[in-house]
Amino acid sequence: MSHIAVRCSSLVALCVSGCSRISQVGLGLVTGNCKSLQLLDASNCRSVVDAARDQLRVFFPRFVFDV
Repeated sequence: MSHIAVRCSSLVALCVSGCSRISQVGLGLVTGNCKSLQLLDASNCRSVVDAARDQLRVFFPRFVFDV
C-alpha cells in the first residue's frame, strides 16, 4: 500500500476488497497521500478492524467507503 500511496497520488478509485494483507496503516497511507481518491472499497479485508473503518469514515467524510 505504501507504493500505491507514493506512486499513485492521483488515484481516484481503489478496490482492495477481500485482500487479507491490507491493514489500517496501509489504508491510512492511501487516504492521506491520494488526494484525488473518491472511492475506496476495502470490504471483506480481515486485517482491517471495525474501529479503523469507523475512524476512516469520520476523518474522511469526502470519501465513499465501502468497508
